[in-house]
Amino acid sequence: MKDPMDARRAFDRTWQSIRSLPLAWSLTIGAGALALVATIGLSLVRDGLDPRTIAYGVPLVAASLVILGRWAGGSIDRLRVLAMTDPLTGMSNRRHFDLRLHEEVARRRRVGGSTCVVCLDVDHLKTINDGFGHVAGDRALLALCEIVRSSVRATDTVARLGGDEFALLLPDTKADRASAVSMRILRGVRGSDASTGSLAVSIGVAELGSGATVPSPKLLEAADAALYRAKASGGGAAALTRLCAATVPGSSARPEETTLFVEDLVERGATS
Repeated sequence: MKDPMDARRAFDRTWQSIRSLPLAWSLTIGAGALALVATIGLSLVRDGLDPRTIAYGVPLVAASLVILGRWAGGSIDRLRVLAMTDPLTGMSNRRHFDLRLHEEVARRRRVGGSTCVVCLDVDHLKTINDGFGHVAGDRALLALCEIVRSSVRATDTVARLGGDEFALLLPDTKADRASAVSMRILRGVRGSDASTGSLAVSIGVAELGSGATVPSPKLLEAADAALYRAKASGGGAAALTRLCAATVPGSSARPEETTLFVEDLVERGATS
């Protein structure tokens, strides 16, 4: 025999789900439902149906359609979140990062200030996968994600672009702070308790300075180019590119400023 409380608990779960769904969808579909039911009701009255029957039926039909609207709206919202989230790390994916980058570059163009993009790449991830297995490689990526999350603000966007490459969008941030974030990540990675014992990253930083105006993909390209300069230096390093007003097409002054900064790495004898 079924426990009567099972039905009550099922109802409670369903009701909580309905309450958590977006109100905007409920109002939109509910308004459409009321208009439809009213139209049908007027037609039935003209055909001789008792108006009291319609008066009882309209609220029930409208409520049912509102509930359906809330369910549909919640499903759409969940699909939107899934479409913009990396399944392994729970970070934003490339689609969401590109959207946020475009929005931030447009915002900075209106209000001014500096914006930085940071690209990160795990050094020799294939070696980790080959030597310890793909599960160990996934654990290394997740360990890096925790370090990165602890190094940024809640207002920053952190995304996995694909494979072993990640990107950070740091609004209202100048190069010195982005460099400090990069150094924290490098130190955090070196101090992490990775089971492979070989986790290391290279980092590229690009600053879009006040007065510089470039399309958002160019800012990401600059950070990616800095990343590969860091890799070319031996890995476990960070490189910085500053995009200043002189780098805008048509400007006549100096080229973009490029600085390589490498944290002191005793194991390979590099210096800043």
